[in-house]
Amino acid sequence: MIRIKNRPLKKIFWFVLAAALLWLAVVNFVIYPSFTGLMVQNTEEEAIVTARHISHMMFSEEGGPALITPEITAGVEKLVHDFNLMKLKVFSADGTIILSTDPADIGRINKEKYFHDIVAQGGIKTELVRKDSASLEGQKVTVDVVETYVPVMRNNAFVGALEIYYDISDKNRALRKVMLSSHGLSIGLTIFFLIIIIAILLQLDRSLSDRKKAYLELEESNTALTLAKAVVEGNRNKLQDAFNRMSSLIQEVITTQNIHLQFENPHLDKCYEIMECNQLECPCYGKEPTRCWQIAGTFCGGRIQGSHAQKYGNCTKCQVFKDAASDPVGMIGEHFNNMMHLLEIKHRELEDANVSLQEVKEEQATLITSLQEALAEIKTLRGIVPICSSCKKIRDDKGYWNKVESYVQQRTEARFSHGICPECSRKLYPELFEDGEKAETDIVK
Repeated sequence: MIRIKNRPLKKIFWFVLAAALLWLAVVNFVIYPSFTGLMVQNTEEEAIVTARHISHMMFSEEGGPALITPEITAGVEKLVHDFNLMKLKVFSADGTIILSTDPADIGRINKEKYFHDIVAQGGIKTELVRKDSASLEGQKVTVDVVETYVPVMRNNAFVGALEIYYDISDKNRALRKVMLSSHGLSIGLTIFFLIIIIAILLQLDRSLSDRKKAYLELEESNTALTLAKAVVEGNRNKLQDAFNRMSSLIQEVITTQNIHLQFENPHLDKCYEIMECNQLECPCYGKEPTRCWQIAGTFCGGRIQGSHAQKYGNCTKCQVFKDAASDPVGMIGEHFNNMMHLLEIKHRELEDANVSLQEVKEEQATLITSLQEALAEIKTLRGIVPICSSCKKIRDDKGYWNKVESYVQQRTEARFSHGICPECSRKLYPELFEDGEKAETDIVK
């Protein structure tokens, strides 16, 4: 069990506990009855509105009760259903029940004092009747009911009254549910505040020892801060030196256009010694300290690696690279070297591409010259050529008819040599041929 020794905390604890108990009392004896009273008041107002509707059907304007007909009874039953009434009674001025949803009540006379002293004098009488309790008329109800008597007045005279029963069981249950939630919330808040108080108490118990401990830690922090400040100052000087060296190298690259410049790193080691590698085929084996992460085809991990771009991500995790970039100066320098290495690779690729481009241009120029020479020798006929079906003359664009030979020679580089085919030779010179014999040669004119 936790004992609270601190007096102020004791007072806070009892104050919070008293406030929680007071809150529970207020909820039980003030708030809950207030909500119940508000619910009864709201039900009473509904009953008054309902009574006004029904009174116009049951009582004439002159003041007397209307004759009870089946139509009036049906109308009242409809109103009871529409307004969700549990029970309805209609009284005459002397208290006799002239209409009721329970036929057994018709004819009874209400002789209670409240009826004649309050209702008959124009007052409204409302009572909350709990489940299994007796109503104002002494009848036991099985649910929570609001019983309301509404007087009917004509010309300031009492002519009758209506008794309306509203079943509020659902509303009451909902209200109780809300109140139970409020109780739970109050209890939860009480526990919450008690836990906070206990936590504060325990914190205060540890405060003295923690204060001494904090003082010692502060002294250690001051010492560490002094050392850290010295380290930061040293790193700042190193970074400034690296910046100056990088600026100088970059300026030299810009001035001399020399892309082979490198940052000299004293932390560069022989990778095969650091990694205890025996791969004799590795391009780095047996050489002076070199940047193995820039060399393609190394045997890191016992297998052949790719190019710089392909393996650099894994190389940065290697101990050789970590040693080379062990301080900010080395890290910046190696990033500069990698940048220059990539620039050199791109430069070589551009030179190779430029040589290939020049060769392509030369081949293109040669091909263009050949095509132009071939085009100069080509003249063709295009389109539809109109030719006479009889004499075979061709009509030109101006409408003149020309011999085939003239038309073709004017529009192409072709020239004609004239001869006679075997078939025409037989027709023109039959004497030169014997029957069944074919000319071996054409006669050239």
